[in-house]
Amino acid sequence: GHIIGDLNQSNFLVTENATVSLIDCDSFQITVPNKNFLCEVGVDTYTPPELQGKSFKGIIRTASHDSFGLAVLIFHILFM
Repeated sequence: GHIIGDLNQSNFLVTENATVSLIDCDSFQITVPNKNFLCEVGVDTYTPPELQGKSFKGIIRTASHDSFGLAVLIFHILFM
């Protein structure tokens, strides 16, 4: 029931000893029975095509939306 709404490369810090820390992790969508707490922000680079150019206000994101952002982030880590 949790979606990372505002995933981007600035959310991760890696130290010299390879310790990874998550920062600025305040943009989640949380779903509980009968209630959605929406995330109304996002970064275009990590936003799936079906949400490009749309306002995030009122949009209920899915795990697939979250997976798209994660896939882009992994691509950047491996190939950029």
